[in-house]
Amino acid sequence: MKKAEFVGKVFIPLVAVVTVLSFIPFLSTSKKDITISQGQVEKTISLSIGQAQVKAFVANTGPLRQRGLGGRDDISNDEAMLFIFGNSALHGIWMKDMRFPIDIFWIDETLRIVFIKESVLPSSYPEVFAPNVPVKYVLETRAGFARENNVKIGTSVFLKNLLNHLAF
Repeated sequence: MKKAEFVGKVFIPLVAVVTVLSFIPFLSTSKKDITISQGQVEKTISLSIGQAQVKAFVANTGPLRQRGLGGRDDISNDEAMLFIFGNSALHGIWMKDMRFPIDIFWIDETLRIVFIKESVLPSSYPEVFAPNVPVKYVLETRAGFARENNVKIGTSVFLKNLLNHLAF
């Protein structure tokens, strides 16, 4: 077989196959990124806030934090959303695309609640609610959770397997 025949019959198809196969990881990554940015892939973490136990959806990336609970019709009494930030700051929360009122708890690095906003209404958007001290976490529950569970400033939060969810 001459060199030109080899290139035409073997090399070019081989390059074409390798090229097509090389795009497969990008296609799956792209689908994953879209899914995450739309908030469809949700990890959960168990946590205790005061005496209450909840399953918290983890918002530990920019797109997940931006979406938050927006777009959902409701959450149950034992569900919440935990926002995990890379650093302590005055992290603000808004009610964009929210359909139900929530209680918001700002939590410092020692896992103590330092600021609370109860029964925040969806109609408050575009107002941004922020603590008066730096926090690393924010927890959102359905409205009335703070009152029903006697959660106040200074209440401790216990997170299980937190280290598995610290990607930012």
